[in-house]
Order: sequence, then C-alpha cells, then structure tokens
Amino acid sequence: MENFPAYYTMLFNAITDALRLIGKSRHADAALLLKDAQIHAEDAYIEADSSPASPED
Repeated sequence: MENFPAYYTMLFNAITDALRLIGKSRHADAALLLKDAQIHAEDAYIEADSSPASPED
C-alpha cells in the first residue's frame, strides 16, 4: 500500500465522518467538521512543504 501524506488521510477521514453525519441529517455538524479538517490539512500541508528535505546519500 502506498504511503499517503498525513493531510490526505486527515481529509479522507473527515469526509467519511461528514458523510455519516449527513446520513443522520446533521448537516451543520458535517459542515463544521469539514471546515475544521480543511484548516488542519492546510496547516499540515504547509508544515510538510516547509520542512527541510532529507539529505541525499
């Protein structure tokens, strides 16, 4: 299995949780969950992008 970045997994899990909430007609909760996940994923992406690359051998 391929290793996906943490922000991808974070968003994927949030989408799964949001779909469950939508299925329970908890649309506002789903929207808040997705907005929060978006913010955290963006932060994780920026952090991963600004991390120094590992030195090449």
